[in-house]
Amino acid sequence: MQPDGARAYVATGGANYVTVIDLKTLEVVGKINAGGGPDGLAWSVLP
Repeated sequence: MQPDGARAYVATGGANYVTVIDLKTLEVVGKINAGGGPDGLAWSVLP
């Protein structure tokens, strides 16, 4: 999830992308190509 809670990011391993979901509407708002078999995500905030 984004820190502000607006979007969630879900690894979609079988399709090789990350799905972006708007948490207010619960609609898919984007897909990010991730290469072969994404199976996890990490969130990092840079200083």
